[in-house]
Amino acid sequence: MTTDSPKRIVVIRAIVLGVVLVVCVAAAAFYVHDLRTSAERNGEAVVAEIRQKGLGQFIRKPTTRWFLMQADGAPLGWHVIDTGPRPDVGGAMGLNVTVTPAKDDPHDRSKLEGVWERWVLNGGASEGRYDAGEVHVVGSECRVVATTSIVLSGGRVQASQLVDGRVYQSNAEVPANYLPEGTMEMATRILANQDEPARFRMIVNSIPPQGDAPRFFTLTMRNAYKQHRRRPGTYYAVQADTAETELGHRSTTLFDAKGQMMTVIFGGPGGAEMNQYGSGIITKIYGDPAPLLDRIRAESLQAIERGIEAPPAPTADHP
Repeated sequence: MTTDSPKRIVVIRAIVLGVVLVVCVAAAAFYVHDLRTSAERNGEAVVAEIRQKGLGQFIRKPTTRWFLMQADGAPLGWHVIDTGPRPDVGGAMGLNVTVTPAKDDPHDRSKLEGVWERWVLNGGASEGRYDAGEVHVVGSECRVVATTSIVLSGGRVQASQLVDGRVYQSNAEVPANYLPEGTMEMATRILANQDEPARFRMIVNSIPPQGDAPRFFTLTMRNAYKQHRRRPGTYYAVQADTAETELGHRSTTLFDAKGQMMTVIFGGPGGAEMNQYGSGIITKIYGDPAPLLDRIRAESLQAIERGIEAPPAPTADHP
């Protein structure tokens, strides 16, 4: 039996981070004291367009989309996006789940790990909530925990984050270019038809705050169709970059003629990819994912009700 190379393990870790940032990033922003750049102003315009159109313009019916993650032709795991209307708040909701083989034993299909994200927004994307956490599967046992919660209300975001065994609390005022949780794909679709880049700020789930204020990172999105126009089926392409070297994330999302996301490329050309397929492809490789997805759907809601729980402090018996 062969073992995964260090490069492959690094790719798996990077793609999980990339999925979180690309599909349903926990976004927030703050006012800066210097003059806004044109990209920042365009970011404000994109958010204003989402709010003016309303989420119903983008999410009209319940959908479930399946993606296979691959690198060098080998599968790395699967990703699913659930979205649908939320009539009780006049808006929409979503669930994103990423599942990969466990890093300590990637050849054992009974051991899996992953991340989940849930979001809900009102029609104007001005009020809502984002929750995220982890999934750990060993045989028939499935453990789903919450690690992040961000509430958007009254012009502010309030964040709770579990990082390295500690729960952090922070809050910030919401500016005009705040990209609410769950609207990343909507912003990407708008920018696919523009030439000017747009800049947003965001909170990364795994990065703790500084004092009472979240640590904010810059996300810049720009049209990348010229670089990917020869790719079959590609009608639009948008690249997303984080400016901070410690995060070091870049991805490019490709859209089909109907404006539907079909591929995400992580890093530069030849990097790992996430491609949309039917669930049948996932089943052939990993077995039927539907029972696990249903379980995560239910248990993530229970995890949100329990709240973010810090792990117990180590003892002599359990270091």
